[in-house]
Amino acid sequence: MEEAGFEEIREIQYEILKVVAEFCDANEIQYFLTGGTLLGAVRHQGFIPWDDDIDIAMPRPDYNRFLEKSGGHLGKFYDAIVLENHSAHARVFMRVVDNRTWYVHKYYRKKYRTGLGIDVFPMDGVPEEEAEYQEYFQTMRRLKKQFDLAQAAPFKSTDPLRMLAKTAAIIPAAVTGREKPYRKIMEMAAKYPYESSRRVGITTGFYLEKEVLVKKELYPVVDLPFEESTFHAPACYDKYLRQLYGDYMQLPKEEERTPGHAFKVYWR
Repeated sequence: MEEAGFEEIREIQYEILKVVAEFCDANEIQYFLTGGTLLGAVRHQGFIPWDDDIDIAMPRPDYNRFLEKSGGHLGKFYDAIVLENHSAHARVFMRVVDNRTWYVHKYYRKKYRTGLGIDVFPMDGVPEEEAEYQEYFQTMRRLKKQFDLAQAAPFKSTDPLRMLAKTAAIIPAAVTGREKPYRKIMEMAAKYPYESSRRVGITTGFYLEKEVLVKKELYPVVDLPFEESTFHAPACYDKYLRQLYGDYMQLPKEEERTPGHAFKVYWR
């Protein structure tokens, strides 16, 4: 198999983003740039120069409608995958992938290989009461860890002690399986409907509480340049980026400007 290089990986992801955005606009499905992709749009008007992934989010009703209307496919080469329609999928959120590629992640077992894609996160409501809010995210963090460990490759870490500790945790998680924590995560995500919640966030993502916002502040959406196109972003993008990154316009140190993801991509 021929390995795809850094720039080629970004070209594939950018094409997927354009296809997804076009489909969403044609079907009146709301989406937002998020995470490092939104940071790239604001600070660089495109990819962060050393970044190698794309993240977007959709309100849960739009997320569900996207899956329903697409039927899991966007044309011949792109698949919208979730655990329910793709057994090799290893995330609790959707990815739209290029089915002509293999995405080989260092820390996942070989059976969990799909195509290179972009992450599509659902946005859900969160509890209003503070104690319930804290318990919600503590539980979500624990369940997500169980889910990830059930699919993780053993003996994979740059630190020997961490490798042994992680491998020891993987064994019982793999025996228990990923279906139980996944089911509980989906139940929690459905507990606070997006439509009736004051605060919403990407509760199944990587940053958890840092991606919670007041729903009305997301609107009206704005369009931001990203490479040669424009894409939708939340109106409160400055607040969101400060929650995630602090002074986000400040570039990191030179030695920190490297891709942060442990994967390789091959053409099938």
